[in-house]
Amino acid sequence: MVCPSFCRPSESEFRRSSDDITLRLLTAHPHRETTWQPYPIDTVAATGYGPSVAIQGEIVKAMQKRMMQEFRRIKAAGAEMDKLTDAFHRYQDLRQERRKRERRVKHLVALLYPEHMPQNEETAKLGQMIFEMDSVPAPGELAVWEVLEEYLAVAGETPIIDAADILPWFTKRGVTRQGIESAARRHPDIFQVRQGGGKRLISLRE
Repeated sequence: MVCPSFCRPSESEFRRSSDDITLRLLTAHPHRETTWQPYPIDTVAATGYGPSVAIQGEIVKAMQKRMMQEFRRIKAAGAEMDKLTDAFHRYQDLRQERRKRERRVKHLVALLYPEHMPQNEETAKLGQMIFEMDSVPAPGELAVWEVLEEYLAVAGETPIIDAADILPWFTKRGVTRQGIESAARRHPDIFQVRQGGGKRLISLRE
């Protein structure tokens, strides 16, 4: 909005008003330099011309303290992270080991249940653990290679012809020597076959 001409002071009035202000400043402070000087931050804070902040030196000290505190926390966090990393890797190893053992327990339960399950106090706890497991196979549901794996884990190296005679006790179905040979070929990471004493021997791969 443009101010009307009657409300704007003339150049002479503006100059006279400025001279009056300067005269009053010089009369009140006769020894003050007329050249403008910026106020330092502590003077501004003390006189109330700026926001209410701490003195510059105190701010610097507080920042230095905060910096060193953060540095110490970084070091402590790094040391704790190293410990937790070791613990995490150990946890991962134990979880993997537990999964393997749970798989073996499921297979053994499928092979032994119900006629050959042990009867003792610990069996009750085992039953609770089995109840909490997922996908426990029923008797006869295991593949030939899974039954063969559990059998060789306790029997050790065995002639293939003998394994073919024993496995049907657990699979509830017929198992042939050719079937065992086929299982060994399909799972070379688990089984190994060799010739010994005129017989074909099968064992778990170490």
